[in-house]
Amino acid sequence: MNAPAGQFIAGWMPMQVGTPTDFARRHRTTMSYLLVAQLIILLLRMCLLSNIIGIVLQCVMVLLGWYTWTVDLHITYMCVWGVFCFATGCYDTIVCLIVGMIGFLEFTVIEFVLRFCVPASELAGAMFAYLIFCDHQGLPMPFGLGSEVKGEGNQSLLDGNKMESGTNNSLLKSIGAWRGAYGTLSGKPPSPINTQDNPFMTHGKPKENPFATHV
Repeated sequence: MNAPAGQFIAGWMPMQVGTPTDFARRHRTTMSYLLVAQLIILLLRMCLLSNIIGIVLQCVMVLLGWYTWTVDLHITYMCVWGVFCFATGCYDTIVCLIVGMIGFLEFTVIEFVLRFCVPASELAGAMFAYLIFCDHQGLPMPFGLGSEVKGEGNQSLLDGNKMESGTNNSLLKSIGAWRGAYGTLSGKPPSPINTQDNPFMTHGKPKENPFATHV
């Protein structure tokens, strides 16, 4: 179960209640790819660039991201990591523009690509954290993302009926799959029962004797 929209820590930080959402669990691997890319860019930056402040900020960002990944994309840490990614990305973007205007012609190809990839990877992390936040709070996602979770409903494996989507309640997803003589769990009317031959429902309808002779 997730925290309802508007339930926050310190007035703005969402609070994790229960397990992560289905969307967050499915994209845990996506976050690991993003963190690996950020780590590789950080190592290249430490070897080729000399911005000490940016390197320290990116180190903290990567460590916080890996910790968030180990705790199954905890929404509180995810938001902290996303804000840190956004702040670091803005800082590196400004630094890249200033350095580029001063000594653009002195850049090698590797330095040019690396200076572009540093803020791009950080802002990508901020966007990823924002998508997880939107899914947790039930907000619409940009570009139609998340429609596979909340768009057109889930299909019952037994009878093909559409069921409510966009929830983590597994019991609610199974409503409508059970059918019987006394109705369904979703409150639909029961199936008609013929009680003339068997009013107490104690035995089945007697079978016709195949060897009986007719006059």
